[in-house]
Amino acid sequence: WFKEAWFIKLVCVVVWLLVLFQGIPFFFILKTSEINNATQCLGIHQNDLLFSYFVWDMVMVSIGYIIPLIVSIICYSLLSCFIVRLKHNQLKSKNMKLKSLRMIVVSFVLLVICFLPVHISRTVAVTVRFFHPEQCQYLNFVKSIYYKCLVLSSFNCCLDPLLYFFTSKKFKGSLKR
Repeated sequence: WFKEAWFIKLVCVVVWLLVLFQGIPFFFILKTSEINNATQCLGIHQNDLLFSYFVWDMVMVSIGYIIPLIVSIICYSLLSCFIVRLKHNQLKSKNMKLKSLRMIVVSFVLLVICFLPVHISRTVAVTVRFFHPEQCQYLNFVKSIYYKCLVLSSFNCCLDPLLYFFTSKKFKGSLKR
């Protein structure tokens, strides 16, 4: 049943709804404010929304990172087990098996490297802001790390396609010519 077209479409719709659900709080929580004659945006500076932002962060970590990470671990593990069990003639060679397993490991490592720092730094920033608002210097430091990690997380969109491109047969064939 999981190979049926209707199921694949359903999974796609559910994933898009989860992504949409994650973005909805941005319309209510992340607003601009005037603080010390400077416009602040995309931050956790609104005192009246601190609890909402704290709860939203916990939801984001769960839905936006932990659940996808668990799903990835399960899927990559099942795929790896399947590849390991294949006979050599089914996958052409032992070399092909190793390449496939290497690709799985690299994809998973990219997922962790690109997304774990942004979720940790945002959670630390929200926690410090919520429980220790007097720690301005530390909060500013953590927020600066968060924004850098946000940039790192967007690299995943570039790195995955590059990974698949550089491991493709066409790319390797063009290098041989």
